[in-house]
Amino acid sequence: MVVLQHVDFEDDFLEFQLCPKNTWLKLHRPDLLQQFTLSDFELHLVEQGNEVEALARSLWPGGVMVALGGEEGCRETERLLASGVPAIFQATFAMDGFIAKCDVLVPGEPGTWDIYEVKGTNSKKEGNEDRDHISDLAFQRIVLERAGVKVGRTYIVHLNKEYVRSGALDIDAMFVKDDSSEQVDGKRAEIEAEMAAAKEYLNCEAEPNGGCECHYSGRSRQCTTFAYSHPRIPEYSVHDIVRIGLSKKKLVYFVDNNIFRLNDVPEEFELGDGQANQVRVHKRQQPMIDEAAIRDALGAYTYPLYFFDYETFAPAIPAFDGFSPYQRIPFQFSLHILREPSGELEHIEFLHEEASDPTARVAELLARHIAPGGSVVVWHAPFERSVNSEIEVLLREALARRRRRKRYPAAGASPDDPDVPSVHRPTGEDTT
Repeated sequence: MVVLQHVDFEDDFLEFQLCPKNTWLKLHRPDLLQQFTLSDFELHLVEQGNEVEALARSLWPGGVMVALGGEEGCRETERLLASGVPAIFQATFAMDGFIAKCDVLVPGEPGTWDIYEVKGTNSKKEGNEDRDHISDLAFQRIVLERAGVKVGRTYIVHLNKEYVRSGALDIDAMFVKDDSSEQVDGKRAEIEAEMAAAKEYLNCEAEPNGGCECHYSGRSRQCTTFAYSHPRIPEYSVHDIVRIGLSKKKLVYFVDNNIFRLNDVPEEFELGDGQANQVRVHKRQQPMIDEAAIRDALGAYTYPLYFFDYETFAPAIPAFDGFSPYQRIPFQFSLHILREPSGELEHIEFLHEEASDPTARVAELLARHIAPGGSVVVWHAPFERSVNSEIEVLLREALARRRRRKRYPAAGASPDDPDVPSVHRPTGEDTT
C-alpha cells in the first residue's frame, strides 16, 4: 500500500477538494507529469503571490524564516517556538500524514500562537468555488493542534483595495489583517471530515474507477487530467459552449444524457443566442455572417470610426503613484481609423517599453488621434470605458499631487486645464 507521507494544503489537500481523482493521478502517476506543468500565466500568479508574501513579512520585524523542508523544517520550527522570536515565517508542522506550512506564526495571548495566512487578493475568499481562505486556515489550525501547538487567533492577511500608492510603499496601509477565528471554528468539523476522506482516497494503491466530477464544469474549470479521465469526451465538446459553466442545468442535462458532441445537441434544446449560434455554426461547418445587420449597425455610427482595443496589466503590488492593488495599467493599445465609408484604414499603435507609468502618454496619443464627434467601436465597451475613466482619475490625482507639492490649492484641475490631456468619449461608442 502506498503510504502518503504528507498532504500539503496548498497542493494536495486543496486540489483534492477541487478534484480528488486529479490529485490521486498527480501523486501516483508520474508518467502524466507533463499534464501538471504550470502555464506561463499560472507561473506568473505563483511568482506574484510570493512577492506579496515577501512584502507582508515586513509587518513583523525580527521574524525568522524556516528555510528547510520536511523533518528538518519541523525540527527548526520546534526550536524557534521555544526561542522567543517575535514571528516565524513558513513554520512547518507534520502530523497524521499531513503537513502544514504557516505563512506567519506569531505569539498571541500567553501560551498561544496566532496564525496569519497571507493572500495576494483584495479580499477574504470564503466558500468560493476554487479559492476558500477559511478552509486553508482551518486545515492549518487542525494540523498545528494535533502537533501539540495551542492556537489562539487565526487571520487572513490580504491586500487593501482602498490603498493608493504615493511615494514609497506603505506596507502597513497596503495590507489588511482580517480576524477570521469564528469562521475557522465553524469550518473545523467539515475540514476534519475532508482530511480523513483525502487521506483514505489518496492512499489507495489502485486507481479510482471512472472519470471525475469535472465533467459537470465548463472547460476553464476542468482539471488538468480531464482528457485522461474522460477519453470518450471529444477535445471540442459541449463543455466548450460559451458560458456553459454558468448554465449548470444545461450542462448537467448534456452529461447525464451522454451528449458530448455539439452535433448531438438536440435542435429543440433551449440555448442562449450566443450558445445557439455556436452550436449551429459547428453543425453546418460554415461561418455565419449577417451582412445586413453589420451594414445597419455601421450605418448608425458617425464617421470617422475608431476601432480600438486596450491591453492592460494589473500587478498585485502597485508599481506607480496613484495606483491601487490590481489596478489596471494601460501599457498598449491598437487603433484603426476609418474616416469615411470608402476610405482606407489607418493604424495607430502604442507599446510602452519602459519601467514607468504610461498613463499620461496613452492619454496624450488618444487625445491626438481620436477627435470628438466620431464613433468608437470596441469588442467589450464596459472594459474600454472603465479604463478611460481610470486614466482620467489618475491624471487628475497626479495633477493634484503636483499642485500640493508646489503649495497650490489641493482641489483637482478643471476639465479645461491644459496640463490634463482629455480622453474623448465620442457619442456612438458601441460593442461589436
